[in-house]
Amino acid sequence: MNKRGKKENDMRLFTSFKYNRHNQHSQKFHQRKKYLVKFVAVLAVAFNNSKEALSFAPLLAFDQFRMTTSSNSSSRSSSNRETTSRFFHKRPIVTGSNEAKSTKSQRRNETKAKAKVDTNTHDASSSSSSSSSNRTHSFPPQINSDTSIKIHTLILGTHPSITSLAKVQYFGHPQNAFWWIAGDCLGFRRSDGISPSSGKPYKLTNYLWHGEDKVIPYQEQLETLTSKGFALWDLFQSCERKGSLDNDIKDGQPNNIREFCFKHKTIKRIIMANGAKQCDFFNKSFEQWWLEGGLKPGRNELSQKAFGNKWSKKTNGFTQKKGMTRQIEVYCMPGVSPAAASVSYVDKRKEFQMYCYDPGMMDHERLSRLRQVEDEG
Repeated sequence: MNKRGKKENDMRLFTSFKYNRHNQHSQKFHQRKKYLVKFVAVLAVAFNNSKEALSFAPLLAFDQFRMTTSSNSSSRSSSNRETTSRFFHKRPIVTGSNEAKSTKSQRRNETKAKAKVDTNTHDASSSSSSSSSNRTHSFPPQINSDTSIKIHTLILGTHPSITSLAKVQYFGHPQNAFWWIAGDCLGFRRSDGISPSSGKPYKLTNYLWHGEDKVIPYQEQLETLTSKGFALWDLFQSCERKGSLDNDIKDGQPNNIREFCFKHKTIKRIIMANGAKQCDFFNKSFEQWWLEGGLKPGRNELSQKAFGNKWSKKTNGFTQKKGMTRQIEVYCMPGVSPAAASVSYVDKRKEFQMYCYDPGMMDHERLSRLRQVEDEG
């Protein structure tokens, strides 16, 4: 290529470069122009279109434009920098003052703190109300109105279940075995034994000793039981419990069973009708009574496990201390609750008959004869 051709080629390249360069600057200029227009509009809205804002807007726009276009420069002019910072210092309304922020933050914190206090107060109130509502009380002891009938056996439940409290009846659940067993041993029947939900008879009705002709109402059942010298009460006078299980009982306050037995000096045995957990409660509630030798375990295997192993060494083989005139046998029986389903109805009845009702009826006859002798003498 000669010198002339090379020169023309260089000119074409230079012109093309300059043209492209110009187009690039033009595109950037239009983009920045749009940005500046939006920036001025934002300022106008922020200051409610005030004259002061509109007067400062071009200056800020120009300063912002210079900041953008001179990104490759070493620094901006000090006058523009001072103007911009001075403007924003005087007009903090756009972003909010520190004082305003502090006030808002303080109000938020106060609101949160108040809400937290209200929540804690509500929770404490709810907890107290819930705790109070879950505390229930047992019924008074049931003894016969004829004071000449001497008590020989005290039968204890643990605490009335939800069903019992609703019915105001001892052992009120329809599938609780207590009244069915008592009826078999004392000559009556609790009910027809038909489930109101399914319309079918309960399973235990297959093993009852008496037919439906022996069905009597609750008050007559209670009268029959107490007329034979059996008394009925609960271990706990009050307690907190959700539901009806003995395992859920908390803060149980025992009835004054020791005073009751002291008042009725013919009592020979105490029957724990609700199984091992009830016996644990009894041990904790009447430890001193055991240690003084006023109690001894019953003769069945459950009683030896519940009481014999625990108190034998501590009481020197259940030796009575001076001043103790009698020892009351304490029997642990299979639980009559429908929750104690691991023991069959027949086995439960066998234990109650052997250690509660048969010896109780023998004592009743003996005490009745003594009363007759006293009356005749």
